[in-house]
Amino acid sequence: MDQGCNRGLSLEFAVGLAMCLVVLFLRRPLMTLFTKDSDIVENGVRYFNIIGFCYWLPCLTNGLQGYFRGIGRMTVTLFATLTQISVRVLATVLLVPVMMIPGVGLACVLGWCAMLSWEAPLQRYLRKSTLRKRIDETEN
Repeated sequence: MDQGCNRGLSLEFAVGLAMCLVVLFLRRPLMTLFTKDSDIVENGVRYFNIIGFCYWLPCLTNGLQGYFRGIGRMTVTLFATLTQISVRVLATVLLVPVMMIPGVGLACVLGWCAMLSWEAPLQRYLRKSTLRKRIDETEN
C-alpha cells in the first residue's frame, strides 16, 4: 500500500509539473483557443500567471484523496474536500473585489494548501503508526 501510494504521488506530481509548464509557457495561446477578445485573454493570462505555478498542488491532493479512500477513511476525504471548498469560496469572496479574476486563481491555491496542510501530516502519521504496528507484530 505504501509503495503504491509513493509511486502514485510521484506520478501525480510529475503530471502536475508538466501541467505547470504547459500552462506557463502556453498561457496566451491557450486563452486564444477560447476567445479573441483581448480583455478576456489578458485576464486569463493574469489568472494563469498565478495558478500556473501551482497545478502540482491538486495533483497531490488527488493522490492523497486516493490513499485515504484506499484505506477506507472516507470521512477524511469528505472533510478535506469541505476544507478546500470552504477556503476557496471564502477566499474568492474576499479576493475577487480586490484582484478580479487572478483572485479566483489565488483562492484555488489557498484551498489546495488548506487541504494539504492537514491531509499530508495525517497521511504521514497513519503510515508511521501502521509501520509501527507491523514491526510490533513481527517482533511478537
